[in-house]
Amino acid sequence: MRVKLLGPIEVEDADGNAVAVAGAEQRAVLVMLALNAARPVPVETLVEAVWGSGATANTLQHQVSRLRKTLGRTAISSQGPTYLLEIG
Repeated sequence: MRVKLLGPIEVEDADGNAVAVAGAEQRAVLVMLALNAARPVPVETLVEAVWGSGATANTLQHQVSRLRKTLGRTAISSQGPTYLLEIG
């Protein structure tokens, strides 16, 4: 998978095919995870970066679930109270 962040956000699967990520919140979560690729990102950090103090961990969990459906189940792993984007 490749995530391009400069200009419009673009995602490509392993074969180079474009993957559409719908919704500003999903894209914001993806950007935060991509900026920290190969490093676990705490739930609190993601919630604060995407929604400020107006959201809960459940809101994040819902968006991560939707991203997993789009990118594949193994694209985002969870390790305790953190998420990790698995980019090759």
